[in-house]
Amino acid sequence: MTEIAKEKKVVTQMDIQIHSSVYYRMAAQVIEDGAFGKIKDVHTWSNKTWGDPTAKPDRTDPVPEGFDWNLWLGVRPDRPFIGGEYYHPGNWPKRLDFGTGTLGDMGCHILDPIFESLKLNAPVSVRSEGPAPNALNWAIDGKVIYSFAHTSMTEGGINVTWYDGAARPPQEIVALLESKPLPDDGSIFIGTEGVLVLPHVSRLELFSKEKFKDYHLPRVNGADHWEQFIEACRGNDKTSADFAYAGPPGRSDFVRRHRIALPEHQAQVEQPRTEVRPRRSQRPRRQGLPRWLENPGFGLRRSHL
Repeated sequence: MTEIAKEKKVVTQMDIQIHSSVYYRMAAQVIEDGAFGKIKDVHTWSNKTWGDPTAKPDRTDPVPEGFDWNLWLGVRPDRPFIGGEYYHPGNWPKRLDFGTGTLGDMGCHILDPIFESLKLNAPVSVRSEGPAPNALNWAIDGKVIYSFAHTSMTEGGINVTWYDGAARPPQEIVALLESKPLPDDGSIFIGTEGVLVLPHVSRLELFSKEKFKDYHLPRVNGADHWEQFIEACRGNDKTSADFAYAGPPGRSDFVRRHRIALPEHQAQVEQPRTEVRPRRSQRPRRQGLPRWLENPGFGLRRSHL
């Protein structure tokens, strides 16, 4: 998609709207300015629990009036409808066939400023140390370690460790925040000369407080993510989160979803090829569907619908 968009000169903008917020832009600027040195480690997390370790309820419920269950299933195998909010309105992200778990849902937003500020590409390796999904659902309390090659913003090769649910960075990392509670969602950047904590959609803080008491945050402007896209389509602006930008984070999540089922397994990541080859999901698919439903991405991610 990235190559085709470039070839056809199509304007694209990914739905990571917080990319345009003043909070994330300010954090990226502070890191790029080298305010607390080169970055040597990152820990990032979300408190959301888009997973379910329990077995599927053994029942069939009536399909609500006006809801086309067959159409909603898309390419996924037929199955009985289960009510009681098992799928709707907001629990479908927990299901392997329909959602991407907490990391797939929140990682695209929370990892965004990490990729931008550190100029990361695809990871060199990915290791899952959290629980594995069951046959139908994503797990909770995950921990995934991405390893990246050295960039101009890092001290050397760097790990970015993700946690979700009740999982959090170890106490020695939390202690760097000088008794300040961890935000529900956010990231800690550990530099050679200090620490930055970036809550999700909120103002950053630098530590130690004593060292940075006289530091003045840079003045940056946010943008309207959607207006930026419209103006780019009109030829008056450029988008900041196009397919080319979103490729490495997207590739990281793709690899994560294939490896998270193998706890304690470290996967070396094949680096991007110049040739583009679409890959289909390995989850079971229905046969004999209309041609428009044969799109391999249909039904894989329904966030924000």
